[in-house]
Amino acid sequence: MSKNSFLENNPSVMVPYTVWSRKRGAGKEIMKKAIEHVIKNMDNIERIVTLSPLTPMATHYHIRNGAKLISINSDTQNFEYKINRKK
Repeated sequence: MSKNSFLENNPSVMVPYTVWSRKRGAGKEIMKKAIEHVIKNMDNIERIVTLSPLTPMATHYHIRNGAKLISINSDTQNFEYKINRKK
């Protein structure tokens, strides 16, 4: 998490720098581990938002892994993964 987010009293969003990897399936594993970590250790985090390139590969990757496209910018796009905690 960024220093600014860390300094907030109760941050609710995690923004991973990247989930890209040359190894097939590694990106999916990275997101799975990030979500597991948040569920187990970070009760205040409600969602994970990515900063992704404007490429079909990034779009398909995030949509296929359950994310929702929330914004398209001039150079990037953002996807949101909701954190579903079992109650």
